[in-house]
Amino acid sequence: MRLHLFFLFICCAFGSPFLYAQDVETQYQKIQENYSLRVEDILQRTQRSQREQLHTFILSLVRSEQDFREEGDLEGVMFCRELRERLLVNPEALNEITDAPEAVEELLQVMRENQVENNQRYQQELNQLNLMLYNILEAYQKEFTRQSMLEKALEVFNLRKVLAESLERSLAGLGDPESTPLPLSVDPNQYPLAFEGDIYKPAKGITPRTSRIDLHPTLEGDVEETPFGYTFLNGRITLPATATRALIEDLSRNQMFSLEIGFQPDFDFQGFPKTPVVLFQLGESPDTALASLTLEGRNIIFRFKTDAPPPGKENHQITVGQLQTDTPSHVGITYRNEEFSVFFNGERTIHLRNQITGSLTNWEEVPVILGYALPDPESEFSLPYRGDVHHFYIKVGDTTSRQAASNYSRFLKIFE
Repeated sequence: MRLHLFFLFICCAFGSPFLYAQDVETQYQKIQENYSLRVEDILQRTQRSQREQLHTFILSLVRSEQDFREEGDLEGVMFCRELRERLLVNPEALNEITDAPEAVEELLQVMRENQVENNQRYQQELNQLNLMLYNILEAYQKEFTRQSMLEKALEVFNLRKVLAESLERSLAGLGDPESTPLPLSVDPNQYPLAFEGDIYKPAKGITPRTSRIDLHPTLEGDVEETPFGYTFLNGRITLPATATRALIEDLSRNQMFSLEIGFQPDFDFQGFPKTPVVLFQLGESPDTALASLTLEGRNIIFRFKTDAPPPGKENHQITVGQLQTDTPSHVGITYRNEEFSVFFNGERTIHLRNQITGSLTNWEEVPVILGYALPDPESEFSLPYRGDVHHFYIKVGDTTSRQAASNYSRFLKIFE
């Protein structure tokens, strides 16, 4: 019912498409914004339902614990108590429970069935929304073409292609877990692709954040894993392209991303404009990277690709901050509907609207590289990043100023 109302809202908001042809771009932008809001609404309702189901399950565990106590079953009491405490810290642990007492196993089975139904309902609503958007965009593709706005027409064509492929996979019911939508989390701190040092786990007031994707990093050269993350001296870490497949598909569908990185360089001056030092790179080579965060002297530079880069350039380039010392630094970046923000050490330092344009439909699954030295095309000379990377996250979604400040405070706690 809500989806039909959303469709009616679009039709009422814009009436007959292109009644005023000069407003076609504005109408197209509004449809994108409304689509993103609708996706967020579906996601929030699904997550709320999951939280309610988890709360019901925990109350059932309390009753089971009381039953075990009355029966004098100490093992049952301890199992229920430990499981409740574990789920309050990490709700995803629900799928890892084995060897549960029979009474608890029955509760677990019901909970898991509810989760499956919840995720199926989410996917069905998303499919309906995507189908509506796919049909609505056909008229925009034709109108952009008619007005000789070929770049916009190609953008809409690529977006409809992504929607069609997503619908085809979902409706076909393919069993490949890497090609189906990511499972939803009841934990707001879950990220699709993430790693952080073990120091976050025992830190007071911190909920550990883990990846929704199984990570199998390859360490090359002189890289050391420590409680604070990874220390880079002269090496790199690579995550395979298969690890980014679900993330890239979700990103192309929702057209937004956020990333966050906490690091501490050994030196406050690393790299040069033609020989930057890489904190992270999404892609195999500097020329084709979809996104990268580098150090060039004291400047922290972020580059990323859309299908509408600046004239004469292959990507957008933004100086997100400057290193003043070799103390811990925290960078957050978010992009959504041509709105770009940078959060440096907890404060929003850059906020751009409609200055960085283009969609992310040209993104493909690529490896993630950390600490890799970019070669200078003229001298083939490269420099490694030297220092620590404490955590790194990429997710599909945006980040508010309040969330960025909270993430920075969380980062500082590991040094207390």
